[in-house]
Amino acid sequence: NFVFDIYRDSRDNIWIVGVRGDIMCYERSTRTFRNFGEYSVHVIRERSESEMILGVPHGLSLLDTRTGNTEILLSGYLVHDLFLLGDDVWMCTVGGGLVRFNLNTREVMQYTSEAGLPSNFLNSIIYLNGSFWLGTENGVCRFDPGTAQVETFPSGRNLSGMSYNRGAVSIKVDGQLIWGTNQGAVLFDPSRVSQSNSKGKIYVQDILVLGQSIRTGISGGITIPVDNIRNLELNHIHNSLNFEVLPLGEVFGARFSWFLEGIDEDWSTPSGNRTMNYTNLPSGTYKLHIKMYDNSLSTLIDQRIITIVKHPPFWESPWFLVIVSFVLLSAFYFSLKYHINLITQLHSEEKIRFFANTAHDMRSSLTLIKAPIEELSKENLSDKGKRFLDIARDQVAVLNAVISDLMDFQKIDVGKEKLVLKKLDLPGFFRKRIAMFDTLALSGGLEISFKTNVEEYISSIDEGKMGKIIDNLLSNAIKYSLRGGQIEVIFNGESSGWKLSVTDHGMGISKNAQKLLFREFYRADNAVNSRIVGSGIGLLLTKKYVVLHGGKISCESELNKGSTFTISIPYNDEVTEIAAGEEPKVSIIAQEEDQEKSAGRYSVMIVEDNRDLLDFLKEALEDEFTVMTAGDGMEALKIVEEKQPDLVVSDVVMPNMGGFEFCKALKSDYETSHIPVILLTALSDRADQMRGLGLGADDYLIKPFDSTLLKQKIISIINNRIKLRDKLLMLVKDELDEPILSNELNDKFVKRALKVVKDNMSNRDFNKESFAYEMNVSSSLLYKKIKSLTGQSPTDFIRVIRLTHAYELLKSQNLTVTEVSELCGFSSIGYFSTVFRKYYGKAPSDIPKS
Repeated sequence: NFVFDIYRDSRDNIWIVGVRGDIMCYERSTRTFRNFGEYSVHVIRERSESEMILGVPHGLSLLDTRTGNTEILLSGYLVHDLFLLGDDVWMCTVGGGLVRFNLNTREVMQYTSEAGLPSNFLNSIIYLNGSFWLGTENGVCRFDPGTAQVETFPSGRNLSGMSYNRGAVSIKVDGQLIWGTNQGAVLFDPSRVSQSNSKGKIYVQDILVLGQSIRTGISGGITIPVDNIRNLELNHIHNSLNFEVLPLGEVFGARFSWFLEGIDEDWSTPSGNRTMNYTNLPSGTYKLHIKMYDNSLSTLIDQRIITIVKHPPFWESPWFLVIVSFVLLSAFYFSLKYHINLITQLHSEEKIRFFANTAHDMRSSLTLIKAPIEELSKENLSDKGKRFLDIARDQVAVLNAVISDLMDFQKIDVGKEKLVLKKLDLPGFFRKRIAMFDTLALSGGLEISFKTNVEEYISSIDEGKMGKIIDNLLSNAIKYSLRGGQIEVIFNGESSGWKLSVTDHGMGISKNAQKLLFREFYRADNAVNSRIVGSGIGLLLTKKYVVLHGGKISCESELNKGSTFTISIPYNDEVTEIAAGEEPKVSIIAQEEDQEKSAGRYSVMIVEDNRDLLDFLKEALEDEFTVMTAGDGMEALKIVEEKQPDLVVSDVVMPNMGGFEFCKALKSDYETSHIPVILLTALSDRADQMRGLGLGADDYLIKPFDSTLLKQKIISIINNRIKLRDKLLMLVKDELDEPILSNELNDKFVKRALKVVKDNMSNRDFNKESFAYEMNVSSSLLYKKIKSLTGQSPTDFIRVIRLTHAYELLKSQNLTVTEVSELCGFSSIGYFSTVFRKYYGKAPSDIPKS
């Protein structure tokens, strides 16, 4: 019903095709119509006498005129017109441009606007003089099938800009082409039509950075037209860049191609796309090349270059890299230096630790030497024997001083050494220290002189450490001076500080050795060669003590002429306060045996890892006490829990568990906290003593010690406990009217504490916290007061009063053990029986009724 094409074949037959109807063929020879069935066909062409090519809405088909059968050759294209050239079928398609299909190889080739066609919507085709003329929705063009070159024409000649109708083209007898268009018929002579001569330029319409126009976006916008920009600068955060261009002038179907140096590997394919997009450009300088071609791509119309500079972030800038490199190199250098120093320090600490451990062992051995010497001194010896004994005693003292220096060095090296400052007259102090060396100097034929610019200069120093400083300097001066020489000591006091110099005229120190003089274990070569004994730590210890005082030490020396050591220390008027409550009193724990026992039958445990010293102490004490022994804190704890000794004597430095840890464990356990502890140690520093006493130790003895002194301390602690127990016992019985303590306030405090405990006698929940609440004081203050006044902790104080009251009840009342236990506030009968037996030496059931 809708005819789309009428075609005359080689036999002069007329073919009529369309949609909604049959394919009809009018055969002139018979003057009849032949019907080939209903098909929708847009165009029909003859391939041979028996085959017809059909352009259909879905592609290309082949009709066999002998059988009437059709075959689909190609799908996917809406065909408006076609032309057979040899075995190739050239099809004008809707949206697909020009398509070539080879009937033999079935190969398909497509040409679109990317190849230069003015449009991808083609409506008509005709072949003339070796070229195809194509009518499109956007004008007419010439296509060379051999080279695929496209030729377009200026719009001013009515050949472009119009829509050419489907199949509406024909060749007149005179060779002109006539076309049907949406604006009427167009007639022209193909031989006289010239190619389009496009004239124009590239126009940059806009540049977008991060999606915003540079007119208003980055850096507050620009003041010049975008098209005039030839150099564009971006910051490192500008990661999105878009260029929008337009053809300006007489340009038909402009094609654009671009290339960004450093990013693109090749030019983009010329196309009608007018937007160039780039993202995440690295920092650097780039050149964007843009070219504009005509529609046929045969002519380069214009080109432009835009330079793009993307600045790096500050961390990529050269100066930043230089700084970072410097920092990294410095870090590497200081890290390397630190690790070298650390390794050196570790090696040094290993040596120091070795010497400290050795010194500790030597102190134990010194005790074994000193104790027999003291025992021998009580015997009747000859004058010669006494003289030899005095020599031995003096050498023990000398060796003990050397060991103390070694252990002091270890303490100051690990940062435990603190200053105990007090105000002294320094010239007077140094005169006394120097006088101690007069005998030693005279024995070496030396003379020591002392000069000062002031007669009196009061400043705060640590007397012990400053004494070691001057002793060390004088000792070195005497050791390394030549016989008959002189040693000069000069004191110079000023308002800001003071200086002390010690000058000798001995062997001197080389320049190289002076640089290493204050390093641990270092001795100059000439000192080593002199065969003078030295440890190599004296000057380092001196320096550390000087630094602790906030001062400096320096050395000036010349070989074979002598040396001058100068210490400079700032003035100081501070005094180290030592509160009276810091040093705990002797703990008098109420853990009593039967009163009828003699003191000599009390049990003492000795905890010592040195077997020889352990055996010696056992032998020294077993005549007066029952002695138990253990090799370390772990072993001792097990024995204490089982045997409950009356007193413990423990070394501090031991394997597995040391004396400090053992003391803490003993005093932290309710069942053993009442046992007195005496610590034995080679650690002579006050801070170490305070640490032990702070953990609950009752006394301290420094190795080497006299075994007789140890016996007296043990007997004193036991006797003091007996006296206090008797006083408390009288108070509980209300039989003591006179004051317990000489201080009235303290006496009232203790009596009030006794009353509070007696009022809560049966309250098994009454503890040290309840005790503090009833006394209207804090727990810490209660502890300090009770401890300082009775030698007991609050918990021990409560237990003693309860046991004393329990004893009275068992003697005077007809009560069972269970009833007494409940009346006295004990948590269980088993616990009551254990502590009662330990306190009184017999079970509760064995107490006779009065």
